[in-house]
Amino acid sequence: MKIILATKDKIDDIANRYVTLELDVFRINGEKVSSWCIIDASDIGLGELTELNHWIEQHNNLIRNYRQGNWNYCLQMLEHIKGKFGGNLDSFYTELFARIQQPMPEAWDYVIEKE
Repeated sequence: MKIILATKDKIDDIANRYVTLELDVFRINGEKVSSWCIIDASDIGLGELTELNHWIEQHNNLIRNYRQGNWNYCLQMLEHIKGKFGGNLDSFYTELFARIQQPMPEAWDYVIEKE
């Protein structure tokens, strides 16, 4: 697994060859840039490949709900999705779980500020 920073248009070429999953969004010098997990299909077990599209959709739902601040949905989904993608994203899912456990500011913003 690799993690890269790229805009959506730049990731499309890679998405033709690998499993690409959006993770966090960073604001760097005023510009929003997403981080992406790049997974080679050979890193995913054969049994899981038949359900890969389902788990990609579930990951995308998790990220969408995280950005909306739907914490209950996120906590439930994290229980189900951990261990998928050959376990490549488990550290990210553990980090999301830890973030959700912290008190959230009233003005929730999912974008992580970086200088």
